Amino acid sequence: RRGRQTSVRLRHAALTLAGAKAGAPAPRFQAPQLARLVDAVPAGERWLHEAKWDGYRLLAQCVAGKVRLWSRNAREWTHKLPDIVTALQALGMDLLVDGELVAGLGRQQDFGLLQAVLSGERRAPLSYVAFDLLQLADVDLRGCRQDARKQLLQRLLAGVPTPLVY
Repeated sequence: RRGRQTSVRLRHAALTLAGAKAGAPAPRFQAPQLARLVDAVPAGERWLHEAKWDGYRLLAQCVAGKVRLWSRNAREWTHKLPDIVTALQALGMDLLVDGELVAGLGRQQDFGLLQAVLSGERRAPLSYVAFDLLQLADVDLRGCRQDARKQLLQRLLAGVPTPLVY
């Protein structure tokens, strides 16, 4: 479990981000932004490019020690992933994280493995690849630059063992 000092430091860091809004209600489900198919990769410094994971998009909501996992369509997945729930509880913070549930290395060829694990046909470790921090404690971060949110998420997950991955 994260210590109180770490939680306070991370909340303070969140408050210093341009666009952060303090006093937000407890984190709740937010429909995630979805990728759009385009003909060319956007150019310029205003764009952030990331690897594409082949898994299931999940939002992790942690409030007062209770974790809930949601699909992008607001279907609850909490009961399906007890190891991920336990790892998120160990963070000891209220938060809303956007990420992807993956098997193997999260590549296209690993998607079948993910489906087989979830159906009970195969056994393999699953990971939750967190890639965006939307809220931390009572600080709404959605108005902040994405690169700033990602840096804060990286700090939050520093030294945390799998199944949580930044």
